[in-house]
Amino acid sequence: MNIAPFSPFQGTSKVLLPLAWAALLLASGLLSLAAEGQPEPSQDADGRSQVIRLLPLQGNPAQGKVVASTLTLEKSVLTVLFYLDDTQVAKRRFPPFEAKLKLASPARPQILRVEALDLDGKVIGEDQRTVNRTRRPLRVNIQSLTKDSSQVVLEVEASVPDSAQATALQAFVGKRLALAIDRPKPNEPLTLELPLGLGGDEEIVRVVLELEDGRRLEDVELLNAPGFQEEVEVHLVQVQLVALEPNGRPLNDLVLEELELTENGRKMAVSDLFRPDDISLVLGLSVDSSFSMRRIWPATRQASQLFLSSVLESQDRGFLVHFDTEVHLGHALTSDRESLLAALEDIRPMGNTSLFDSILYSLLQFDHQPGRRGLVVITDGMDSQSFSDPKQTIEIARILGVPVYVISLSSDLTGAGSREVQGLHKLTDPTGGRLFRASRMEGARRALAQIDNELRSQYVLTYYSELDPAGDLPKIAVRIPGRKGVKVKAIHGLEGFD
Repeated sequence: MNIAPFSPFQGTSKVLLPLAWAALLLASGLLSLAAEGQPEPSQDADGRSQVIRLLPLQGNPAQGKVVASTLTLEKSVLTVLFYLDDTQVAKRRFPPFEAKLKLASPARPQILRVEALDLDGKVIGEDQRTVNRTRRPLRVNIQSLTKDSSQVVLEVEASVPDSAQATALQAFVGKRLALAIDRPKPNEPLTLELPLGLGGDEEIVRVVLELEDGRRLEDVELLNAPGFQEEVEVHLVQVQLVALEPNGRPLNDLVLEELELTENGRKMAVSDLFRPDDISLVLGLSVDSSFSMRRIWPATRQASQLFLSSVLESQDRGFLVHFDTEVHLGHALTSDRESLLAALEDIRPMGNTSLFDSILYSLLQFDHQPGRRGLVVITDGMDSQSFSDPKQTIEIARILGVPVYVISLSSDLTGAGSREVQGLHKLTDPTGGRLFRASRMEGARRALAQIDNELRSQYVLTYYSELDPAGDLPKIAVRIPGRKGVKVKAIHGLEGFD
């Protein structure tokens, strides 16, 4: 699937494919013909090419044996080369382009790189990731504490992964703010000298780390304890949740004390509960722009624009993907809502449907993006062009912890025949999203309004876990026992999968 539709006559030189090859490629769906002068493939917000993308590794990297999979974003890709630390370890000529790899033993960080080649063997795209890299947990921890008559000295560790940014570090003695540091350097030992009050009657010292997306974490120690004792290694875990009443209406008055949280069946204490306005939103919108959508495209575009205008606040960010035979990045992640609305105006329905490729590609846009998250997909058709495995798409949504909402438009709207999307609830339900079926455009608008309401009702809770942050995702469940019939949709995932 091309980000920009592929033409055998792109560029300044015209390349004539042998007729037999062209016929074979067209018949197999590996090549789509389009007019001359199409733009070159653009790049994601992180500058990575849209020709090919590496997916999260399958298997256990710590044990050394993994499967590396790719998402090819140009149907002109005919060969993929796999490299570990610049040594070619595999060559694949047919999709899905994936390879079994043996990583270094003992484990160490390695560079995994892929190159995408066209029919002439020309490199048209590449992607790379560091594998077996130690994932830094998100935490702030008082490592040591010493006290005399005039001051208390703290040794503090502030660990922040690549996906987050620290904006402030504050230290309190009792209720008094004793020290504040703007934009502290994370992942380096900090020594804090805090003066004691004249009365000397403070009982606790508290360190608070604030993040750019609105989250905060803290550590507390008693000043007059018999002696400082090293604590168990812990890290902060974020859980995104929506609580629904029996009638489906989201709750907007949750308080921390009424929540019960379990991790792998073990009851855990909730550290903090953030309201929707406290945490910024990262929203993805993926819209079907295949030819069958042409009859209702003006109404779909208008409904999508109203949705974006309603959901996105000034602190939020969004991106736009649309898909036909190929997948297109309509607009990279941005806080400029008007540019997203304008990008919708440029879409023209054409081609077939690469549904699962588009969902998978959209999910990759959330990699290393902290905060509340949600992906909304609007489609009228069953997948006819994707190379990716639907099960793989579901797994990556689970790994990244992104709620996926799908609005399936029926054939009554588009006249495209029987095209009801089957089985998508297996994607939406486990991620905390929902599947909507709409037989009229008004139904699609109502579905978008319900999604808007849920996104505005997303809470984020945090708790401290003793589990290895680089290990398997724990099974997390949240209950509100004091509210009969309330259903809680909770999802936890990685902010980045390197």
